[in-house]
Amino acid sequence: MKLRTAAYLLAGSALLNLLGARLLDRLGLIEGLLSPSGARLVVLVPVAVVFYAARFFAFFVAPGLLLGAAAATRQRPENSPDLGAANPQPESQKLL
Repeated sequence: MKLRTAAYLLAGSALLNLLGARLLDRLGLIEGLLSPSGARLVVLVPVAVVFYAARFFAFFVAPGLLLGAAAATRQRPENSPDLGAANPQPESQKLL
């Protein structure tokens, strides 16, 4: 994974974390769980599940991806070939 992609994932999940917290506060998550009604729970539970999944990703997964991408970028010199690129063998090494 590229460093820029990992940074965007971290920033996006952190933003989703902040916006999700505000949304759940406005929807009244705690009040809705303490005095449940069917229609309110249909909205609150899926929003809360997405929020807590994004929070888990923002706090645990995304920082690891960012550190891994930074370490991979740091270990590979700029002029070295990409490991995923096709690396043809010379004619003398091909088996027939």
